[in-house]
Amino acid sequence: MKFGFRFFLAALLCLSLAAGAYAITGTEIVQNVHDRDDGDSAASETTMILINDKGQEKERTIRLIRKDYGDLSKSMIRFLAPADVKGTGFLVWENTDRDDDQFLYLPALKQDPRRIASSEKNSRFMGTEFTYEDMENRKVEKDTHTYLRDEEIDGHLCYVVESVPKEGEESQYGKFISWVHPDIWIPIRIEFYDENMELLKILTVSELEEIDGIWTTIESTMDNVQEERKTILRVDEIEYNLDIPDDFFTERYLKE
Repeated sequence: MKFGFRFFLAALLCLSLAAGAYAITGTEIVQNVHDRDDGDSAASETTMILINDKGQEKERTIRLIRKDYGDLSKSMIRFLAPADVKGTGFLVWENTDRDDDQFLYLPALKQDPRRIASSEKNSRFMGTEFTYEDMENRKVEKDTHTYLRDEEIDGHLCYVVESVPKEGEESQYGKFISWVHPDIWIPIRIEFYDENMELLKILTVSELEEIDGIWTTIESTMDNVQEERKTILRVDEIEYNLDIPDDFFTERYLKE
């Protein structure tokens, strides 16, 4: 399941393909999602709206930069506004043989970037409904994927896939269920279940646009149904396949 900094997931265009027209496995579906074209690099500015259980809103602006290195990628988020989070940086280095390396820089502390420990991966990222685990690009082989059925969402026929972490693979979740658009290989809905198999969160995509030939999530919402909180992401600007210096993805650059 493609997530982490590619957490601007996607959705909804007309389907001419019937999802059940040919046999396909759950693993093949999730692998296609993972392998879809999202450019060799990207830079975007996004508005983030945090809504608490009383309906009160906080708005933030972030810049996201990503660059692929073969099959792996490096990504950085910089908070631009408001003043209380401005300058905060978050860096991710994707790995093949272990969990991704994550570093958080808080300028108010005037300390070096702090590595996020495995024990912290179930914590909320900067007060959002995304956890540090959600910010990783989850590897296909970590889960057992089962194709469940075809199902329509708002008139769009999707593959529905259940993904369960394999024994020995750490996760705060008991399972994920994804609704995948088979023409563009983007999940338009993902349900996250806790370790007791109770529904915890729902990620939905409300707007998607093709930009430079690449399907891009413009607006998405992570809804914590247990805590009655939400985080909305709205992409304001995005460019693909830019020449991004490698220095952008260093701990030193986080402090600049």
